[in-house]
Amino acid sequence: MSRFLLASFLFASTLPAAAGVSVGHPVPTVLAAANGLTFSEATLSVSQVDVETCSGQSDALIASQTADPVEGDHLDLPEGSHCDMVLVLDGTLSIAGSGPGGTFELLLDVDALDVDLPQTPTVISSSSGWTLRVGQADWTSASELGLSGGNHVVVDTSHPLHDSLVQRLQASTSLE
Repeated sequence: MSRFLLASFLFASTLPAAAGVSVGHPVPTVLAAANGLTFSEATLSVSQVDVETCSGQSDALIASQTADPVEGDHLDLPEGSHCDMVLVLDGTLSIAGSGPGGTFELLLDVDALDVDLPQTPTVISSSSGWTLRVGQADWTSASELGLSGGNHVVVDTSHPLHDSLVQRLQASTSLE
């Protein structure tokens, strides 16, 4: 039986990937620091990674993936040479933590994150050493969230700060 499994594996590993679907390479994720806040956990659920080559060819890595950028979990990104990348999210981007004066939970309705690539083209391979950074330094703060007096703040779609936080994360996610 083990010879059969080995032969099956060797055969399957020689098959080409389906057209338009990439093989992924694991890249660590991090959540950018925010002024006066300590993050305890985050959930980034990605349903698909869309990429475009510099010649305009589209490609996708279709795989449901979940990562905690606070813990540095990895996401699979398509290997190859890319000029554009978009993470299509599946559900709410949730981020929890604390700051001086209270705790918070951000339940952000983000459909997609456009990834700022550091060069054109950007090559993703097993030796590239990239990190996916969600947000940029000081994308929010304890004072902006209104943390005071031991309160717990929840920012969801009904909160006036929601859309602004979503826009900041969409505009500042990058591969570094």
